[in-house]
Amino acid sequence: MSKKAKRRTVAALAAVLVAAVAALVVLYPIAVAAACPGCYGLRQAEPDVYVDDDATPEQRRQVVDMIAAARQRVSDYLGAMRSNPRVLVCLSAECYEHIGGGGEKGQALRDRALALSPGGADVVIASHELTHAELYRRLGSRYDQVPRWFHEGIAVLVSDDPRYLTAKPPGERCPIDYARALAAVRAGAAPSTDFYRDSACVVDRWVAAHGGADAVLDLVRRLRAGESFAAVVVT
Repeated sequence: MSKKAKRRTVAALAAVLVAAVAALVVLYPIAVAAACPGCYGLRQAEPDVYVDDDATPEQRRQVVDMIAAARQRVSDYLGAMRSNPRVLVCLSAECYEHIGGGGEKGQALRDRALALSPGGADVVIASHELTHAELYRRLGSRYDQVPRWFHEGIAVLVSDDPRYLTAKPPGERCPIDYARALAAVRAGAAPSTDFYRDSACVVDRWVAAHGGADAVLDLVRRLRAGESFAAVVVT
C-alpha cells in the first residue's frame, strides 16, 4: 500500500472513530461520563465514587457515607457484592442534565456505572440502582430473561423503599389489593408510580412465600443453569 493510500486509510479510520465517539456521547452520555468523570465536572470523593466538582468537603463525606450504607444494604440482602460500578452523584440539576439524566432519580448502566440525581442522592435510591448492577453482574447474559417488573420489585425490596411498601412483615407489605397488582404486572403495565408499587407488591409476596432473600439467590442460580424465568417464578 502506498503512503498516500495509508494516509487515506488512517484518515478514514479516524473519521469513523470520531463519529462513534460522538454517537456514544449522544446516545449513552452516562457511559462517557463514567469513563471520564472529570470531563463532566465530577471529582473523585473515593475510589469509584464521583461528586460535583463544587461540592463541599462535608457534602463529599456525606456522599461517601451514603454509598457505603447503600452497598451494605445490598450486601445484607444478597450477600457480598460482586459488582463495583462507578458511581456518579450529582448534587445539582445542571450536573445531572450534563451527564444525560432526565426526570428519574437515578439510573444504572448495567454493572458498569450508575448516576444519581439531586433527588436520588440517598440510601434508598442508591441501593435500588446498586441492586440492578449487582443482579446484572450475577445473571450476566440471563439478565434480560427476567421481566422488568421483577427486577424493579427486587430493587424496591432490597432498598426497602417506603414509597411502595408498608412497614408490615414481608409478604404482607402490599399497600393495595394483591390480585390487582398481579393482574397489572401480568398485563405488562408501562413503568409508572403504580408499576413500581405493583411490582414490589407481587415480588414481596413471592419472596416471602419462597424463603426470603435466599429465594432470589436460588433464582439467580437456576437461571444461570438454564432454567426459564417462568419455570422458576410462578405467581
